[in-house]
Amino acid sequence: MKKKKPYKYNSKSRLTQDSQSFPFKVNTIKNDVKTNLENTLTKLHIVEEPTLEKETLDNSFLEGRSDKKDEKKNKKKKTNSKKQDPKEEEVLSRVSFYRKLFLTISLVCALTLLFLYSSNLLLKRLSTLYNSYRNRITVVDKKSSNLMDDNYLFVGDFHTNQFAFSNYGWDYHYVNSSRNDLTTHMLLNNMKGMVYDYNPSVIFLELGIVDLENGVSQEEILKNYGQIIDLIHSNRPNAVIFVESVYPINRSVNTYDDGIIDERVTNEEIRTLNQSFKSLAKEKGVRYLDVYSSISKREELNPQYTTNGVYLNHNGYMEIYGLINNIVG
Repeated sequence: MKKKKPYKYNSKSRLTQDSQSFPFKVNTIKNDVKTNLENTLTKLHIVEEPTLEKETLDNSFLEGRSDKKDEKKNKKKKTNSKKQDPKEEEVLSRVSFYRKLFLTISLVCALTLLFLYSSNLLLKRLSTLYNSYRNRITVVDKKSSNLMDDNYLFVGDFHTNQFAFSNYGWDYHYVNSSRNDLTTHMLLNNMKGMVYDYNPSVIFLELGIVDLENGVSQEEILKNYGQIIDLIHSNRPNAVIFVESVYPINRSVNTYDDGIIDERVTNEEIRTLNQSFKSLAKEKGVRYLDVYSSISKREELNPQYTTNGVYLNHNGYMEIYGLINNIVG
């Protein structure tokens, strides 16, 4: 067999061949395509942009909102456009003022009630603390003195020291803090042991005759007595003080004992000293008890009230007990 020659493709020849065989010309096709393209472009430029008509859109969900917004806008415009009546403005201002006033008063009342309540609690607490403190002080004071706060104290020389109150029906609590030789100077040096420790509510002082027997001047006796009263006022300010007069003596009785009282002591001197005691008691704001006038007769000790012209017997103490009992009762 003969070998076939390889096919050789010639584009130019093919083109010429095709052009010859094709029924119309290529240039005509190009022109037609060009005109069609230009017509299409012109049509595109002429056609308007597509728009969505309102009728084709579903805007039902906006109807309620838009209406409400329009109504609010219209109301605001109306309210802004209308001018308020002056009377209405005055009424509104008054209402606003009274409202603020009411709120202010309510707040003040609430704060006042809170303050009063807290103050009441604080006062109760302070009162409780004060009472407890006072009770503690009272207990300590009673333990130190071993005596009650309300009691009677008798301080004096041999006249008071020999006075047995229980033998005369005395039923009050008392303490007899006396010595036979007690003087005003001795008492000044032992005020704590003879007065303060007993915490008395009423004090009867009977002093002076031993001072006169020892030759102490009346000026010094009065000075010592004044200091005694001042010290009692400072240390026991609530105590009531009675200054008793000096008791008289009687040297005319048959049983008179001249060894008890010195001859220098006379009833005249005793009366002078008693007048000074009375003035001192008034000056110091204390009470004066005139025993001298009750147990004396003709300016000396009543013989019925003494056994030896100086000491008192049962009748004499009964007379003094009656004076003191009237004061206490």
